[in-house]
Amino acid sequence: MPGITLRTRSVVSLMSMLAVSLAAVGCGSNDAAGEESVSPNVETVDRSSQALTIGALEWANGTYTNCAARPANWSVGISTSTGMPNSPLSVVKNDTACVLTLTGLQAAVGYVGTPSIALGTAYAGTGSSFATSAGDGGTNPIAFYGNAKLSANTFVEGFTMTVLFSDTLLDTNAPETTATYATVTSSGGETQVVSPDYTLNFTSHILQADVNQEVQSSTGTIGFENGPSENPGEFYVINTDQTALGSTFAEIDAAYTAGSSVAVGATIPAV
Repeated sequence: MPGITLRTRSVVSLMSMLAVSLAAVGCGSNDAAGEESVSPNVETVDRSSQALTIGALEWANGTYTNCAARPANWSVGISTSTGMPNSPLSVVKNDTACVLTLTGLQAAVGYVGTPSIALGTAYAGTGSSFATSAGDGGTNPIAFYGNAKLSANTFVEGFTMTVLFSDTLLDTNAPETTATYATVTSSGGETQVVSPDYTLNFTSHILQADVNQEVQSSTGTIGFENGPSENPGEFYVINTDQTALGSTFAEIDAAYTAGSSVAVGATIPAV
């Protein structure tokens, strides 16, 4: 009998340990029925031209839309999380259907954004104005302007929320837009222009000289013929002063300029 009693106690103890182990595994995490979640860190960008009087931003508030196992609202700390009105922002990992919307920012007092900012991976095209909530039914003045975006919205891993604010709306309007400039391009090339290459044909030209070989008369015409593949000339000048005609381009150009240009034809009249 003593042997039987010892065996019974061993079985009961083993069963008790097994039951405790199974109970511990079954409890798991209360976060989205045990799903793994990802959380953001927050960065701020101050583009104010003058210092704002609102003080440091403490946290941001917003809403969940189509987010698995999440309540309606969230808060996320910026400089502190003490006093946040909602549970800290987190998203079930890989919940690509989840949409986060920023509705307000907290500094020394709370500011409501108009319109609310649906958070994507780029800033909204137009910034939102932020003013304290009008508890008296009136419209409170705008304290500042803001915009926001996420580094990623697939929620595969931890992500960054960037909150931009300024004292002017222009500085919060689609700040990622970069200027583009109209440009004009041109290209150039060169083509060799072959100079004219005229020859003189004296077949129809008659010179008469005296006994001293001095020309007495000049009649007829002088043929003025260009090569078949050369570019035609446009004008020519007859220069009878051989001493004025040099060999450099400048000298030849000066003699041409000083003369009377004549349109190029098939012949040159005798002179």
